[in-house]
Amino acid sequence: DYYYLFYSVAGFAANDGYNVRVARSKNPQGPYLDNAGNDIASAGGLEIGEKLLGGFEYTQELGETAPAWGYQSPGHNSAYYDQASGKHLFVTHTRFPLSSTEFPESAEAHQVRTHEMFINQLGWPVLSPQRYVPLNGENVLSMDEIQGYYKFINHGTAVITSAIRSTHIALNADNSVTGSDPGTWYPSDDSNTNIKLVLESGTYF
Repeated sequence: DYYYLFYSVAGFAANDGYNVRVARSKNPQGPYLDNAGNDIASAGGLEIGEKLLGGFEYTQELGETAPAWGYQSPGHNSAYYDQASGKHLFVTHTRFPLSSTEFPESAEAHQVRTHEMFINQLGWPVLSPQRYVPLNGENVLSMDEIQGYYKFINHGTAVITSAIRSTHIALNADNSVTGSDPGTWYPSDDSNTNIKLVLESGTYF
């Protein structure tokens, strides 16, 4: 039902805070609004629009063998809908946090990444943090497998010049969420594959 405008703001060096935002309109000529109703053409400032992806880091915890990983200054993206598969894809270039093992020799090195996007119940695109892998077979979770401990990233709305580091939440059997951003969780539709988080920081579909 919408036309979506994806755009990048801030500087694209590793510590310049580059990030991707999105606004939408019923008309291809606009006005393009964010979820708060701001017209991004006239509101002014870098923190208008729905922040889709910024710098983040999933930290390495004590006892973990997997290294820390994340992205820094993602931007200059393309959005693509593949009619054959019904998937929304997001392609962007990104740099890496200094702690990343992907490019430890240069903070300004960059690569291109492809991610899957999903359209939530409010009609906004949301982005998988992991690079695209088809979800089918054994890597599709049932609702009773969703409970457990998670590293949690909240991108917020601000332009951040350093990577947002992960915190921790737990999705519990009683549908409570405990940890750094407590609240509740439950299935958001009849598909039994999507959840809704109602947390202190906000509601997420």
